[in-house]
Parts: sequence; structure tokens; C-alpha cells
Amino acid sequence: MKNLSTRQLLVGTFVVLAFLVLVVSLLAMRSLHSSDERFSGYVHGIGERQSLLSDVRAAANRRAIGVRDMALVTTAAERDAGKAMAVSANEDLHAGLKSLRALIGNGADVSDRERVLFDKIERVEARYEPVALSIVELASSGRRDQAIETINTVCRPLLSELLATIRENVEVNKEQSKVDVESSAAAYASQRNLLLGLGVFAVLAAIALGLFATRRVLGELGAEPAELSVAAQRVARGDLGEIAGARQAAPGSVLASMGAMQAQLVGLIGQVRASADSIAAASSQIAQGNNDLSSRTESQASALEETAASMEELNSTVKQNAHNAREANQLADGASAVARRGGEVVVEVVETMKGINDSSRRIADIIGVIDG
Repeated sequence: MKNLSTRQLLVGTFVVLAFLVLVVSLLAMRSLHSSDERFSGYVHGIGERQSLLSDVRAAANRRAIGVRDMALVTTAAERDAGKAMAVSANEDLHAGLKSLRALIGNGADVSDRERVLFDKIERVEARYEPVALSIVELASSGRRDQAIETINTVCRPLLSELLATIRENVEVNKEQSKVDVESSAAAYASQRNLLLGLGVFAVLAAIALGLFATRRVLGELGAEPAELSVAAQRVARGDLGEIAGARQAAPGSVLASMGAMQAQLVGLIGQVRASADSIAAASSQIAQGNNDLSSRTESQASALEETAASMEELNSTVKQNAHNAREANQLADGASAVARRGGEVVVEVVETMKGINDSSRRIADIIGVIDG
């Protein structure tokens, strides 16, 4: 964990928290799905069967009332009303039994006792329906006494047995409903405790990760971000006083680094100040040298003025010398001609000298002969 960067630490913390939230959310959704399935199973299972049993019992009662009214009333209109009630109730009863048969045949939560009781309801109804229809026929044909006797001797015992079987089936469904409710409550309590445990764990994990991340970040910063901002603004304004807490901050933290920066800036400014003093002294010396150079420059300017005057005189002299050079050139040309003539004379003199030399050798020879 110490080798993780701040970014990796924060990202990892948020990933863990997101994972915990995802796990809690998935478990919550699973619990809701289970509750929905239990509720749907109750509504479309035992709840719907209870509702159909109530409808069947109500239809059996209405049919019995219609049959009884046909036997007791005296007017034809009342008999017709009773007959219509009996026929309608009989149709509703058989429709309800048909729906119950479909639910019990496809229901996975139907107990064996409920199946046995429903079979009994169908068997009793199979005996009771012909009796009820016969009473309707007797009352419709005016045989009131026979109808009343059939009601008292045959119909009422079968009706009582039918209603008792239906009631017993309802009680079985109530017991099963109670078991289902207790099971649902237990499942709810288990899932609630699981979600509460996970929620508490997620909260504790979030607190622990938050404290760890906060401690790690504050350790790397060395102080609160607001305090670091104040210290940075002080340095930006040129206040290089000691930063509070920098010496006590963890090495490598931002606050410790700012303290080191402040100390280095103070040292650097001291060096700059010393360099500035040196530069000031050198500048003073340079200024003095500039003053000397200015004086010397003025002297050189005067000398240059004198030199310029001399150069003008020299220019005049050079012009005169050029004139003299031209005259000398003319004289040199003349001297050259004279020299050439002189050369020719010298050649002639040389030839003459050679002749004299030859004559001298002959004279010497003659003198030698004479001496000899």
C-alpha cells in the first residue's frame, strides 16, 4: 500500500466502495426478487385458490338459496327469479371448480391434503348437482311439496357436506398461508440481517478506506490544503519567513518541500545580495575607470586635434614632395640619358684602355728585351 501513488490509492478506494455498493445492490435486488416471487406465488397460487374457493362457496350458497326460493315462493315471477339465480350460481360454481382444477393441477405448492379435499369437493358436487337440478324441475312443474321434501331430506345434507368440505379446504389453505407467511417472514429476516450486515460492513469499510486515504493524502501534503495555499501565497508575495510546521512535516511531503524551497530561496537571495554587493563595488571601480578613461579620451582628443593639424602640414609637405618628385623624375630622366652617354664613353674608354694595356705589355716586352 505504501508503494501506491495517491492517484492509485484514490482510484482503488473508489473501486472498492463501488464494488461494495454493487454487492449490496445485487443482494438487495435478489431479496426484492425473492420477495416478489413469494408474493407472486402467493397471489397466483394459494391466494388465488382461496379466492376461487370463496367464490365456489358463495356460488353454492346462491344456488341453494335460488333452489329454496323456488320451492317456497308462490308466484311465477318469484320462481323464475329463483331459477335464474340457481342456474347462474350453478354456472359460476362449475367455472370456479374448473379454474381450481387447473390451478391445483399446475401448482407446485399444492399439498396432497388439498388435492384430496378438492377431489372430495368434486365428488360431493357430482352428487349434489343432480339433486339441485331435480328440485328446480319439481318447483318449476308445480310440485312444491316434493321439492320441499327433497330439499329437507337429500339437498340439505349434501349442501352441508359440500360447504364443510369447502370450508375444510379453506382452512387447509389458511394453514398453508400461515406457513408461507412465516417462511416469508423468516426469509425476510434472514435477508434483512444479511443486508444489514453487509451495509454495516460497507459503511465500516468506507470509513476505514476514507480514513486511510485521508491520512495518506494528508501525510503526503503535510498539512491541510488551505494551509498549503496560504503558505504558497506568502511565498508568492515575497514573504520568505519560515513556514510553520515545515520542520515537523514528514520528509518528502509537500509542506516539507515548501520549507526546503523557502530555505533555498533565502540562501539564494543571500548569494544574490552578495553578488549584487560585488557588482556594485565593481561598478564603482568601472565608473572610476570610466572617469579616468574620459580624461584620457579628452587628452587623446586634444592630441588628435594636434595630429590633425600636423597631418594638414604633412599633407602640404607631401604635395610639395610630390612636386619635387616630379621635378626629380625629370632630372632623373636627364641623368639617365647622361648615364647612358657616360656608359657609351666608358665603353670607349675601356677599349682605349685595352689598347693602352696591349701597348703597355709590348713596351714591357721591349723593355725586358732591352734589359736582357
